[in-house]
Amino acid sequence: MANILKYIKVDMKSTLESGVVLLIEKPRAYESWNEGIKTGLEGLAYPCLCEGLNFEKLTVKIAGTTVSPIEYKGEPIAVVFEGLEGKLWQDFKNGGEVKLSVTARNIAPAEEKRLKMSRENKV
Repeated sequence: MANILKYIKVDMKSTLESGVVLLIEKPRAYESWNEGIKTGLEGLAYPCLCEGLNFEKLTVKIAGTTVSPIEYKGEPIAVVFEGLEGKLWQDFKNGGEVKLSVTARNIAPAEEKRLKMSRENKV
């Protein structure tokens, strides 16, 4: 039987609801592989917590970059990803568990909404 998971498209925009996720660790470099052989550095992987996935940990990979535009300082950072794509795959090393692989084109800090207070109402 053919693996039908490769034909299923994951709607990441709906899955992540607000689009904002929390970067929870420093991004790490990941390598590309070809037929079981490492072929070199491919990009950065960002470990995140996603509200739309019940705060499950998810790693988002961005290919072609080795320097992160976000500086992680040890505390979670609200970020948004541009061009998110998700696909399902089956991990036969873990009993055939179905997993989600996510890639993006870019990452940026989420815009913070701040409450503006007026100085007009002084007592």
